[in-house]
Amino acid sequence: MLRRLLSRVRRQPEINRQLYEGIGGTAAGLDELRTWLHNNNQALEDLAERIAPVETYVSASRAMPDPAGLGLERFEAGTAGRVIGYRSGGPGVAPEEDYVAFEDVFRLSEEIIRERQRPYLRLLGSRQPVLDVGCGRGEFLELLREAEIPARGIDLDAGMVARARAKGLEVEQGDGVELLERLPDRSQGAVFAAQVVEHLPYEGLLAFLRQAFRVLAPGGILIAETVNPHSPSALKNFWFDPTHQHPVFPEVLLTLCRSIGFERAYVFHPGGTGDVDRDRELAGDYALIAER
Repeated sequence: MLRRLLSRVRRQPEINRQLYEGIGGTAAGLDELRTWLHNNNQALEDLAERIAPVETYVSASRAMPDPAGLGLERFEAGTAGRVIGYRSGGPGVAPEEDYVAFEDVFRLSEEIIRERQRPYLRLLGSRQPVLDVGCGRGEFLELLREAEIPARGIDLDAGMVARARAKGLEVEQGDGVELLERLPDRSQGAVFAAQVVEHLPYEGLLAFLRQAFRVLAPGGILIAETVNPHSPSALKNFWFDPTHQHPVFPEVLLTLCRSIGFERAYVFHPGGTGDVDRDRELAGDYALIAER
């Protein structure tokens, strides 16, 4: 049958022409289909890249603290069903140790905090002396002592001050803004404040920034680390600490520093990738660097 069809095609040029045109049209259609598939695959890849950050956001927003890491467990509690809690409490802590005990659970170990704060030493350079406002357990003061940089700290919490003094650090108990107000103009090489500004009401934040600017010597630097509210998981974890007032967005700190008179200011994310657009969505903390 196929031989009869080929013979017929050879005898009828018009049918031959139509057949070749049909084959040519089919080939063009195949090329068009290949192009469409290629473009479609590229569109799917672009869509996947756009979806990835959304998936990260959703995953981060669902993040929860690990009960085991907090000394909690799951157990059956009768009619209440399966619960999370603890079944063997301790004797408690003294009132002055309340916040220290809280920090020991939620703030990570002192060793980890010291390593996270170590990059700030490079930013300081030769600037001195350094005032650590809200020095807490004294992790950064320890790093400064190792680097032989004159420094002292201040903290409101008596338990924190006792912990830092036990290490031989120069720390006083009191309000950091009030101490800044007592210091002479242009007397400090740097003012450092880790996880402090989120504890301050608006008026206190303004006073802190203004006083830090006043006491810094020319070329002095303010380093203020705080929770990154652009990260869903960090913003969720922010509310673990009942002493937090409100999250402070980096754009707010930058705007306030500019209006106060700092010559240059920027934010970065310690431990991040170095790409601010990526880190601002994922990093747990950011640091404001403002120079006089």
